[in-house]
Amino acid sequence: MKKDFLKILFCVGMVVILTFAVKTNAISEDFSLEVSPQNPGPSSTVSARIVTYSFDIDRAEISWLVNNLVKAKGTGLKNFNFSVGSVGSRISLAVVAITKEGLRIEKSITFRPAGLDILWEAESYTPAFYKGKAMPAPESVVKITAWPEFIYGGEKISPNNLYYDWQINSKNKPDLSGLNKKSFTYKLSKLSAEDEIAVTVSSYNKTIVAEKRIKIKSVSPKVVFYQEQPLEGVAYNNALSDTVFLSENVIGLRAEPYFFSLSLLNSLDFNWKINNKVTIPDEKNTVLDLRLENQDSGFALINLRIQNPLILLQSAENNLRINFGI
Repeated sequence: MKKDFLKILFCVGMVVILTFAVKTNAISEDFSLEVSPQNPGPSSTVSARIVTYSFDIDRAEISWLVNNLVKAKGTGLKNFNFSVGSVGSRISLAVVAITKEGLRIEKSITFRPAGLDILWEAESYTPAFYKGKAMPAPESVVKITAWPEFIYGGEKISPNNLYYDWQINSKNKPDLSGLNKKSFTYKLSKLSAEDEIAVTVSSYNKTIVAEKRIKIKSVSPKVVFYQEQPLEGVAYNNALSDTVFLSENVIGLRAEPYFFSLSLLNSLDFNWKINNKVTIPDEKNTVLDLRLENQDSGFALINLRIQNPLILLQSAENNLRINFGI
């Protein structure tokens, strides 16, 4: 009889233990730790929060730990902000929740901040002297390059050993993605004035993950006039605009087609007009020689329209009034 009683007691105990275990697992599964951003960059701020529908979070005792040190504690403390370290550092975030029923639940996550930039270079024309960045015109070809800085265990991981997942305007690009796929070229969209480029870079085992996105906005090409002298060359330090007063009766007018597609530069159409009359330069399409003869003074209204016949959205126009002998 005693043995039967012990068996019954043992079975009841097992039921209690199993029931408790199932309850614990159920809560654990419904208890999640959400962070934003998921892959923070170096020295950035991360927002964390507890999400659960299994217990009353507002009445639970919550403790937040960073690298095993309690940083915040309180009843219903379901949100927490903290900062990650520099590139190559390791930061662990843990949260411990004790429900009003006395059940203890834990979640943790580890961060390894990595550096990541996206560089872009438009294959568009600028004069040799130009110190600014070549901007992309509509349908220009642009080269995109990811520049990661991953450090693990104090050693830098070669960019060639990382995996790159690219997106263009929120669309995955599997053909551009993969091991060592850190750069590619593509043509800007026709209809959109702005493209969004995103990349997720990860180590082999995804221990380190970094994300970056940028927007590339196309600009309209432009025509800029400069004075060209036979001996001095082009006065690139002084762009001509609106009305120009010149004492000499001879001027060489140089037109520079900024931001047109570099590969199609020789295909551009230059349509010059002087006082509303079509004129054709003697030698180069980019240089117009003006001469005023037998007059003490005068003026010329210059108009130039440049068109890329292969890309209709690439066109530019400029006007200039030149007053001579004044």
